[in-house]
Amino acid sequence: MKGVLPKVWEGFLDLLYPEGIYCYLCGEKIRTHHTYGICEGCWGEFVFIGDKSCSVCGKYLHSGDLCSDCRSFRHSFDRAYSLCVYDGKVKDWIYSFKYAGRSYLARPFGRMMADGIREAGLDRKTDCIVP
Repeated sequence: MKGVLPKVWEGFLDLLYPEGIYCYLCGEKIRTHHTYGICEGCWGEFVFIGDKSCSVCGKYLHSGDLCSDCRSFRHSFDRAYSLCVYDGKVKDWIYSFKYAGRSYLARPFGRMMADGIREAGLDRKTDCIVP
C-alpha cells in the first residue's frame, strides 16, 4: 500500500502532463503546470518589471520615473510597457521566436503578453502589441 500513492500521483501527472512536454527554453521535462511552456527554473530567471519602469519607454529603472534616454530624446509614441527585462532567458525566448523559425512560440508568447497587459490594467489603452 505504501508505494501505491506515489504511483497514482505519477499516473495523474502523466495524464495532465504527458511525455513530450518540455520547456521551450532549456528542453527540460515540465512536471508542474505552467501556462507558457516554460519550466520553473527558466521562469525563475525572468525579471518582471512591474512598477519599476520608465513612464515613457517602459525600460526597467532602479529608481525614478524617467530613464536617461527619455530625458534627452522625444519618442514618436506616448507610452510603452515592458513586461520583463530584456536579457537572459527572456532574450533567448524572443530571439527564438523572431529569428530562429520557432513560430509555434507565438501562442504562449501572446498569452503571456496579454496576461501581463491585463494585470497592468492596460488592456483598454493598448494600440499595438510587439514582442
